[in-house]
Amino acid sequence: MTVDISVIVPVYNVEQYIKKCILSLMEQDCNNIEFIIVNDGSKDNSIAICKQLISNDMRFKIVNKENGGLMSAWKKGVKEAKGRYIGFVDSDDWVDPDMFSRLLSKIVSIDADIVCSGYIAEKEDYSVKMGRDKEYIFCTEQIKKQFIREYCCSYFLNSCRPTICRWDKVYKKELILSNMQYFNEKVSMGEDFNANIAMLLDCNKIVLMKDFCPYHYRNNPTSIVNSINPRAFCNIVELSRTCNIIAKDKHIDSFYIDSFIGNMIFEEVKKICKMENFDKKIRSEMVINLKMCNADYYLQKYSVARKKLRIQVYVWLLRKKQIGIIRCLTHLYKHYKQCPWRPNQVSLKSVDSRSAPK
Repeated sequence: MTVDISVIVPVYNVEQYIKKCILSLMEQDCNNIEFIIVNDGSKDNSIAICKQLISNDMRFKIVNKENGGLMSAWKKGVKEAKGRYIGFVDSDDWVDPDMFSRLLSKIVSIDADIVCSGYIAEKEDYSVKMGRDKEYIFCTEQIKKQFIREYCCSYFLNSCRPTICRWDKVYKKELILSNMQYFNEKVSMGEDFNANIAMLLDCNKIVLMKDFCPYHYRNNPTSIVNSINPRAFCNIVELSRTCNIIAKDKHIDSFYIDSFIGNMIFEEVKKICKMENFDKKIRSEMVINLKMCNADYYLQKYSVARKKLRIQVYVWLLRKKQIGIIRCLTHLYKHYKQCPWRPNQVSLKSVDSRSAPK
């Protein structure tokens, strides 16, 4: 069978979600497609469920490996792929039947390096459509001058909003292969950013599709993104080292890349300061960790990029090691956001959830 596009699905202990994911892939209306399930050392019944579902579908194959995390699973899948184009699906999510046929048609017709859809954020009791009201096409110079800014600041900019993720995109396989040396397997938070930032800088054309949201992203409140990771700051150190190498090798100003890392640090500080058992020991450990990952530098970049006084105050307090005051400010800010009487309120109808203050 000739393969035009390979879709990689890393699987690790997702037995409660994997059936819905695989069934949605089986319904794809795209011709000449293959699905590569990468078993990343799963210990539950995930792979048994996969085998049962795909037993009569020749488009699927399972590749086994020892547990090494998402980055290593992606790399393994890409090396096994036969298609000229590559897509990714997380094993706890699902997709609409026309996702890959439409993405493939777009990337081929425009001869783009990356094409990106919108998505639907699936909450426990409601869904949020995250699409665009127009199509965006970025070429070489625009990518380096505008798109990288949009990408790194996508959490708080109000324009085209390219997502950090890889699961709403289709890539030319050669683009991935030529950048795999930058995919740091020690990075366990921000893997998408690590992989994408390297590839984006080599693109000649990127397309963001209009009003097409075929990917269903399951918002899991217990995921690593939404929980406190004891190795978060070590991870940030690894990510920053890799991003520094990428920026140097590709001769790009790292300002917006550094501001993204500053955002990661800022979010971790907020999560830790909200802990109920926050005490002097945790505070001391955080001060050490912040120094280790050069937090002052990255938060300054984030502060300038976002132009927020609150972040500047955090930076100053971090320098003074006033973590207790930061915790108080975090609680006050949370309360302030919830107050119905706060001044200069903007109607919630006019505010996109991704552009609201964090």
